[in-house]
Amino acid sequence: MFDPQQLIVDYGDLEAEVASCRNASALFNFSFISSARISGPDSLNVIAHITRRDFEQMKIGQIRYALGCDADGRLCSDLTIWKRASDQYIVMSGLDKDLIKLDAAASSNPAGEFANISNAINVYSIQGPDTLNALSSLVDMTKLSVIPYFGFSNL
Repeated sequence: MFDPQQLIVDYGDLEAEVASCRNASALFNFSFISSARISGPDSLNVIAHITRRDFEQMKIGQIRYALGCDADGRLCSDLTIWKRASDQYIVMSGLDKDLIKLDAAASSNPAGEFANISNAINVYSIQGPDTLNALSSLVDMTKLSVIPYFGFSNL
């Protein structure tokens, strides 16, 4: 299990990190984020328990940013929703309580399934204008170059 006490928030030169991301490329480790797989024909209704964003038009392989809200509509978390299949989504949140809400929503809904995959998934994001060049010697560029903005692929 991730220990927040071990989270490194500063690697030294913050301005150099920002400049690298804006002018070249930078690697970010998001593996500390809580993650759940929501599946089943009613998966979007399960996800609606933590965010009001509509995901009906989302295509497989897309990622959408969303804001998590409480029952009173107050914003409380940043989320990314990844559509893996027609009725399967990965929800990533910085708050464990979002996963608790999703689990409760899926438990009360026979057409929605919840699985906590926080310890089974690692997410690394390479960002910046030189990202494709930085990865060119590591992966098949024909597969990588077709990933759309805010999209993903299981290479």
